[in-house]
Amino acid sequence: MENTCCGFGHRKIYGNIPKLRTAIEELCEIGITEYLTGGMGDFDRIFATAVKKSGGKLILVIPYMTAELNRNKDYYDSFYDEIIIPQSVEGMFPKRAIKERNLWMIENSSIIIGHITKPYGGAADAMAYAEKTGKTTIYI
Repeated sequence: MENTCCGFGHRKIYGNIPKLRTAIEELCEIGITEYLTGGMGDFDRIFATAVKKSGGKLILVIPYMTAELNRNKDYYDSFYDEIIIPQSVEGMFPKRAIKERNLWMIENSSIIIGHITKPYGGAADAMAYAEKTGKTTIYI
């Protein structure tokens, strides 16, 4: 957890891609080695790609199994260093499981990166929770 970062962002990241890449490179330089991602939307794809380029360990944290994961198992196994489903979300209703997965990611990270374009939604809720719990937050 001490060397772990996770990221949350609204699906579209638009012109802030270089800022996100730079933030991840800087975190790698100061010893952040593990990066948790939910793997949903443009933000997560760009976050994951930046982590891979920077040499960090990329962990996909999913709230439940999906047919896509099963269909594309070889891709997921080759791109992510690890894929986990937190025990705390197993068997939950899907929308609730996503929110709980996000909380788990925050609780298991020391630094949270956020790209928020509106004051509502899962990414905004996650960043508000991260701030409330006193986590170090970086906004892109």
